[in-house]
Amino acid sequence: MTDFKKIEEEALLEVLHAAESYEEAALYNTEKVMQAFRKYMVSDFYLKPTTGYAYSDVGREKLDEIYADIFKTEAALVRSQFVSGTHALAVALLGVLKAGDEVIAATGAPYDTMQTMYESMLEQLRAQKEGQKTATTSAAQDTGLLQS
Repeated sequence: MTDFKKIEEEALLEVLHAAESYEEAALYNTEKVMQAFRKYMVSDFYLKPTTGYAYSDVGREKLDEIYADIFKTEAALVRSQFVSGTHALAVALLGVLKAGDEVIAATGAPYDTMQTMYESMLEQLRAQKEGQKTATTSAAQDTGLLQS
């Protein structure tokens, strides 16, 4: 008969070191979050439902402040509507770029989903009857900028 208890104990011993490092990281990060909540004096007031229109949504504003503090950034935009990193990057780029702007990808061509978004963005800008200059370069290549 198979001794599942013994198999479990042996498996847990094998991953004990890795599990301990994950536990340490989780505790460290929990402490950072709790410190930020205390720093920004988060209370139940900030956790109340809103109309959904985000007008004077102090809870959302407070969450942005907390994320900026935890990740040591100038500001943060935390929204459940961003479904992926590519989506968040697309929103940021489309929010600041206009036809004729230059975009430089300093480490080479963007990854596949970002490339698809970028091509779609170019199409939108071209539809405005103005040009869009782009350039990419690879850190491994010593050829300078590649115009596209």
